[in-house]
Amino acid sequence: MKQPPARRKAALSLLAAVSVWLIGPAAAAPAAPAQKITQQDVKTALAGIVQGPDLFSKTLRSADISGMHLSFDLIRRFKPEGRGLVHDRVTEIYEIVDGSGVLVSGGLLLHTSPIPPRPDTLTIGPSRESPDLQGGVRWPVAGGDVVIIPAGTPHEFASINGHITYRVTRIDPGH
Repeated sequence: MKQPPARRKAALSLLAAVSVWLIGPAAAAPAAPAQKITQQDVKTALAGIVQGPDLFSKTLRSADISGMHLSFDLIRRFKPEGRGLVHDRVTEIYEIVDGSGVLVSGGLLLHTSPIPPRPDTLTIGPSRESPDLQGGVRWPVAGGDVVIIPAGTPHEFASINGHITYRVTRIDPGH
């Protein structure tokens, strides 16, 4: 006797789900290993910072994971940027380690020019810059603060009190 189409479809769906459940883990490709940055990695990078004219930047780890490009950088700025930036695809997460300043985010970045790819800009993806950031929110930031800057959001450090050191996690889903 033939089953009604709805019952047959349900039975086939259940059989497919059970098959995936039983076979799936054994047939799955191995997962990528975790990425680790040790405390010593960070200490070594911090020890390498010298008083520069503007900033010190070091990529501690960069990897393609789950179809995205991720990077973890350590930056120390000694001067305000003097120009706003906007990253077309990259979301940034700033974790302020020490120092303080004022970060402006949002608003309008007018009269932009593309940032050409260079060894020190590879982790920021396609981006634009301009000295003309208008509006936005001024955020006082200091050690312990975390700021999330979504892709497409103009931002810049408008002022720095001596220096500011921060870790940047960059997430590029379009890589």
